[in-house]
Amino acid sequence: MKKIFLIIVLITPLFLRMINSSNPSLLVQVEENDVSKREKNINWEYVKDKLFEGKINRTHTDAKKFLGPILIALNNPTEKDILAVKSILEDLKEVIPHKTVSLFSSFTKYNFSEFTKDKTLRDIQIEGYSYSEIVASVLKINFETNEYRNKKGANTDTKSLYFSFKKDTKIADRKKHIQYELLRTLCFIKTDNNSFLNITYPTEAIFNDPTYTILDKEFTDIDNFLIQKLYADNFENQFSNYMYKTYPWRYANLFVNKKIAFLKVYVLIGLMGLLVFILAFTLFNTKKTKYLDYMLPVTVVFFGLLNLQGIYSYFINIQLPSYTLKTNIIITLYVLASALIVSFLLYIIEQKIINKIIGFTYQFVMKLVITFIALQLPLLLGYFLIGNINKILLLYTPLFFVLLTLTLGRGLLIYLNYFSESLVLQKDIELNKLKALNAKNELKSLHAHINPHFLYNALNSIAGLMHESTSKAEDMIVSLSDLFRYSINRKEKQMSTIADEVTMVENYLKIENIRFEERLQFTINADAEILNKDIPMYILQPLIENAIKHGISDMKTAGNIHLDIIPENQNIKIIVSDNGVDFPEDMYSGYGLQSVYDLLRLSYGDQASLNWTNTPRKSISILIPSAV
Repeated sequence: MKKIFLIIVLITPLFLRMINSSNPSLLVQVEENDVSKREKNINWEYVKDKLFEGKINRTHTDAKKFLGPILIALNNPTEKDILAVKSILEDLKEVIPHKTVSLFSSFTKYNFSEFTKDKTLRDIQIEGYSYSEIVASVLKINFETNEYRNKKGANTDTKSLYFSFKKDTKIADRKKHIQYELLRTLCFIKTDNNSFLNITYPTEAIFNDPTYTILDKEFTDIDNFLIQKLYADNFENQFSNYMYKTYPWRYANLFVNKKIAFLKVYVLIGLMGLLVFILAFTLFNTKKTKYLDYMLPVTVVFFGLLNLQGIYSYFINIQLPSYTLKTNIIITLYVLASALIVSFLLYIIEQKIINKIIGFTYQFVMKLVITFIALQLPLLLGYFLIGNINKILLLYTPLFFVLLTLTLGRGLLIYLNYFSESLVLQKDIELNKLKALNAKNELKSLHAHINPHFLYNALNSIAGLMHESTSKAEDMIVSLSDLFRYSINRKEKQMSTIADEVTMVENYLKIENIRFEERLQFTINADAEILNKDIPMYILQPLIENAIKHGISDMKTAGNIHLDIIPENQNIKIIVSDNGVDFPEDMYSGYGLQSVYDLLRLSYGDQASLNWTNTPRKSISILIPSAV
């Protein structure tokens, strides 16, 4: 499932670009001109076009601008100017009757400069409006007296208008100029038009961009609608309802809740980026000791970032990108080259430098720093290729938090891997301790079983000799005492030298020889070079005991037992052979041979071997590694 997801991540960006290349279009055109969409209201389209300039990069809805009254402060007006402004305000009162629309002096009984300078008026309230609301609602109109200039203009940043009319300018013409600038300023409409709409508005409308003189403008019904809705108490709800009814959510949300839409897209991109990053680095070798273990995840991450950039464009940009086949190939090769370079640098710096530093904390911090820097390299490389820092910064700004999230995501993975490896190592140590303790207990158990088993057989032999020969019985008791003194002196030990084990076997055979007399013949051949080598305690005696008990004990003729201990390459080979009854098929059914097998398993694991044969000579052999 991970691999399928990552393949989709790698293919999707190029696929989307190919689609865009074959059908390049503007988002606003796709959404607004689709005939399958619901029929649009030209008045609301006019509001959307003029207030938002047909695009999504402007916010007009500062609610505080619409809370107070609409007050006009005049500076140095003539009688004609006053009459023109009063006529405009009367018209405006009819459009928005619920709003207070007035000259500042008529509303407050003060001129604007006196009102703002008098500190005693700071606590004043007029018709329910506070001092700050009154001051914030003022639009200043300045008139110059130079009759040789005919100046009209606005400063929307300070809400100030400037006019200079000739003395013979008619009141109607003054009204046209003042009304045009006044209404556009009150509605925060700029003079440029960036609309992509295929909708034709009345050319004489005040808010429609001029292609002729202002004197040709009229206050039309469509302008009336815009002002009424803008200054309505529930403008945001009305505009939102229209947009969501008429357009898809993705498009409408950018106009109605641009900040929230951006926030959602950023969260979506951040979560998807983190998911791609985690999947990329968990899919491949988490130990990260080879270059391939860096290159593959980094390549997936970089193509994932390319995909995220496509998602960002799809949800945010009003103009969908258009790419030619050549551009697609260049972008793909650029991303691939960036991934190869970044992964190589990460591999060299981390494996050859950082991992040699003692201490996880230092390694962790340095890897985070190196990761964040390495992720910036494609943008730096793009700067050298494009040579335009502004374009790079435009791309970098939305990517900054994504790159930071990816860096922190890798840091989380590094910490979790370290934490899990520490837990696994701790558990392995505890498990090895338990295994060692269990093996030690098993060896003790084997030793405890070997000794009573042999003692039982020896005591039976002594009991039998007591009726035949007390001297022989006495010799056997002395030999048995020497044999057990060997065991007592090596209490808690698991290994013994070959020489000591051979001595134990000789004492054991002396005991058995007293019982069998001439019926038991034995020879021991141990290479002098390996007599000081260590082997498990009690590994020889059960083999000899097994040869006597199951091989020659029932023979009427002499039984011959041979013990050979010789070096073989880097191993030690132990061979016990006799001329007695052949080995049965189920060799491990007896206790003696099973105990030898368990000793080998607990002492050497799978490094030792035990084999037997009946031809050409009956023998059992053990091969164990020679200790250094």
